[in-house]
Amino acid sequence: MNPQQQQQMMMMQQAMAQGGQMMNAERRFKEGAEVYCRLATGWEAASVCKNDNPRAAYQLKVSSTGELVYAPMDDDLFVRTSMPSEQEQEEMQGKIEQMKQQQAMMQERMKQQQAMMQQQMTGTALDKGATVPDGPLAEEQILLVRMIHEHQRLAQDRAARSVMTAKQIKNVEKAKAKAQQEKDEGRAMNIIQKAMMEIMRTLSPEQQQQVAQTAQQEMMQVQEKILKPQEETWLSHLTDEQRTVWENTQKVASQAEPHMRQQLTRKGQLKVGKMLSQEQQEKMAADMKANREKFMSEFVAGEQEKQAAQDAEEEDAAAQMLEQMAMGC
Repeated sequence: MNPQQQQQMMMMQQAMAQGGQMMNAERRFKEGAEVYCRLATGWEAASVCKNDNPRAAYQLKVSSTGELVYAPMDDDLFVRTSMPSEQEQEEMQGKIEQMKQQQAMMQERMKQQQAMMQQQMTGTALDKGATVPDGPLAEEQILLVRMIHEHQRLAQDRAARSVMTAKQIKNVEKAKAKAQQEKDEGRAMNIIQKAMMEIMRTLSPEQQQQVAQTAQQEMMQVQEKILKPQEETWLSHLTDEQRTVWENTQKVASQAEPHMRQQLTRKGQLKVGKMLSQEQQEKMAADMKANREKFMSEFVAGEQEKQAAQDAEEEDAAAQMLEQMAMGC
């Protein structure tokens, strides 16, 4: 492949990557389809146009006015083949209100997580997530908390990129570059979090739900591979008395209101932490370190394998396009 072909291939790979990020999922209605769409003033007849907005399901042309509008989701809540009945209208309004509440709750959770992470970065070892005030076990537990947070950010970032436009991705990269110049870790985190929250506000409810589900699926895998082994290691080193204290705590927490469970669980962890001998802490720390190093080794190898497969796939696709272009000349 000569230098000119290599340059063409690189340009095609970039275009395909951006196109893949902005490509909409399969839709119910094709261009030109006659439908009804929800407007602020009520339902109106419309036709489906070529969509130029990657954050919306459809671009629609209102039949009565010629106005171009967007349907945020491919759902009967916003675009459908027939006018809804009064009963359907009431049911749909309830669903829309529920979606608004879920969106507000998601944004509030992001703010709470940000505040909690700031406290964990600036406080004592116990504030940072450890169950003992200092020593090797505290260090390993803090590293575990930070690792989970980092993977949460990574999972959220990957999930968001699957629905973000090229411009939005560029804005996030700028925020990350700016954050890297910050010496204060808390400020750096705030810069990235602010950029992500701004983008999340521009996403449709459908896209936000997709982001949340994708990120959750990835985090379930991470927790299975690192959080579960670390918890099992912690439990395996407890004495019978310590284990009884912990089991009683879990029993009380499971019967409590959902918003109280985390607080009760944390109190139980700290109570058991005070009962640990120095020897127990050192053994726990050594085993947890081995788990962490094994996880990181496998994670890095997996990321490298994914990147290599993606690069090979893009190169093959670009090469095929070049071959087709050459045949057409």
